[in-house]
Amino acid sequence: MGNNSNVDFERQFGEFLGSSEVYEGGETTDNSENLGSLRSDISATVHSKEASMLFTGKEKSKTNKFGIPGVHGFSKLANKLEQAIRRDDPYADYFFYNIHNEISLAKRSVIEKREKFKLWLRNELPSNIQMTNSLNMSPLKFELKFNSQLAFQVTYLIMEQDEYFRLLRLAQHASLIPNDVTHDNVRKEQTTTRRIMSNIFAYKYCDVTRNDAAANNQRWQKAMESMKAFDLPEEFLNGTLRSIIAPPISTRPEVDTDAKETSLDPAATVANLEGKSDILTTTNTTNAAQITDSAELIQAERFG
Repeated sequence: MGNNSNVDFERQFGEFLGSSEVYEGGETTDNSENLGSLRSDISATVHSKEASMLFTGKEKSKTNKFGIPGVHGFSKLANKLEQAIRRDDPYADYFFYNIHNEISLAKRSVIEKREKFKLWLRNELPSNIQMTNSLNMSPLKFELKFNSQLAFQVTYLIMEQDEYFRLLRLAQHASLIPNDVTHDNVRKEQTTTRRIMSNIFAYKYCDVTRNDAAANNQRWQKAMESMKAFDLPEEFLNGTLRSIIAPPISTRPEVDTDAKETSLDPAATVANLEGKSDILTTTNTTNAAQITDSAELIQAERFG
């Protein structure tokens, strides 16, 4: 929204509220200590098998010794990443920005393809044939009980893909497209989402801040060695480029870094999720391409 839109909204909202600043419907209190936490039930309903596989992931097996993390597994790592952002880690901000950007691009892409496919279907069908939406008689409902912004964004992507998958299956069932076309399109979308989620594995918690970067101290030198596959752009070092949904940066608490490193290290969570804590790196490229290259190596190893 542009500035004019914001001004119009504020004006209209102000007119809706009126001029009174006092609530007169009952007793009020200024004791904010009596307020509890806000709570909400949020869920996602999945109709296609392909989308449910993206959401739930896959357990380790003989054919896939690492398993495939689903949205809840991804959210655990993303939450650690977002904790690091609040502690002013520029690498965490960099990863968050690029993962969010990849999700946004993928969501835009699948929506465009889905709408074009809908138009194609309408033109392909005779005018006296009608098809309703393809819905599962027993859909899966997932409770979205996570705090990660990126996990919600990935969920929105999968929900858009779910509708696309159902549309493809419907066209296949009605003999409008061949099986291999459906399979190829579904697999491409699944691969895209798994690649995006695998980006999170390339981030390694280093317990550094932008102040450490400015001082070029020993902690920052150690962080650069751990993340040597990634050239951190200046705009992330100075904090001028951040995702619009990135968590706010809070003051870094003075705590024992050794005690915090275990609880905040995503690699430890990876070990619990997949039995492997190695962080793969690649040769230097730039921005999202660096993360994508690492993700593709990880994906090739984990997903085949």
